[in-house]
Amino acid sequence: MIEFAIGNKRVGGNNPCFLVAEIGINHNGKISIAKKLIEEAAKAGFDAIKLQTFKVNKLFHKDAGTVKFSSQEYSIREVNKRFELPEEWLPELKRYANEMGLVLFSSVCDEGSADILHKYGFPAYKLTSTAITHHPLQVHVARLGKPVILSTGASTLQEVREAYETVTKYNPEVALLHCVVCYPTPLEYANLLVIRTLADNFPKAVIGFSDHTEHPYKAPVGAIAMGAKIIEKHITLDKNMEGPDHFFALNPEQMRLMVREVRRAEDIIRNGGRIEVDKVLLGSPKKVVYDIEQYSKRFSNRCIYAAKDLRKGEKLTKEKLEVLRPGNKARGLPPKYYFPLIRGEYILVNDIKAHEPITIRDIERVK
Repeated sequence: MIEFAIGNKRVGGNNPCFLVAEIGINHNGKISIAKKLIEEAAKAGFDAIKLQTFKVNKLFHKDAGTVKFSSQEYSIREVNKRFELPEEWLPELKRYANEMGLVLFSSVCDEGSADILHKYGFPAYKLTSTAITHHPLQVHVARLGKPVILSTGASTLQEVREAYETVTKYNPEVALLHCVVCYPTPLEYANLLVIRTLADNFPKAVIGFSDHTEHPYKAPVGAIAMGAKIIEKHITLDKNMEGPDHFFALNPEQMRLMVREVRRAEDIIRNGGRIEVDKVLLGSPKKVVYDIEQYSKRFSNRCIYAAKDLRKGEKLTKEKLEVLRPGNKARGLPPKYYFPLIRGEYILVNDIKAHEPITIRDIERVK
């Protein structure tokens, strides 16, 4: 069975399930909250802490729209700016987590953020479900030489295959996490049978589960029964804290409960026993985009825009393109067109204004 190291932990194979406590944006902009979450995850028995590292101008389109936050309307960029991780936190949190016996790694949403994490020796990189078609970022991260964890929510099996093949051209150490992009995910949409679908289709990947259901352990225990070797779950100090990800995250008591039940399930399986999984959780084995994910896929999955005014027939370079979450902006081409565009396999057949989408109607394959 495939396995590799993330920091001082072995992941996959016959090793215990790698349990990841996701802080994400639940630090609310305060390093003291981030450190307290690290402490609680260590007390609960998690193996790792995960952050989210991004620069908002490289994440959402400038015209992505607005969202209500703290009873007021703000631009999507303004709201996400509040949750950017200051670079100076990274070495401090890494040191603190390591002292607590935890591995610290992070999701990355842009190439620059990946390079910053690389500078501080982060041991793995996570790409969120919204980056499942972001081939340029996948290549950049794969080349950094550390394990790459791909969440696979709101995607088809073909999209997962394309992402997996993109990464493994440069890096064989890949984990694929079944995930449903809905916060929270109703139990009937957990579709844990997809874990086996991923295992069958990608036998050289470590398979896991990024869980957004509210129950602390039903879906994680079911995922263990399906063979998951990584479980990721959001954590919080208090579900009533301000912010979009607190209410469905595990509080400290639930963290301990989840770890206990997952380890108990592993013991049962190790001793030849069997875990009965509720049919509601099993769902369908088909790896498809579910109805409850359609909005998120359209809103957050990356696409290609013009970084500056472009003229018909102009040669495209990476400086002339930007790959962003559209929000409410019209969508452009999916990022799998990025490399063919800059290799000159397509030409522009229309002028395009800066920050406008490049669509299939704007390009023509060179004969």
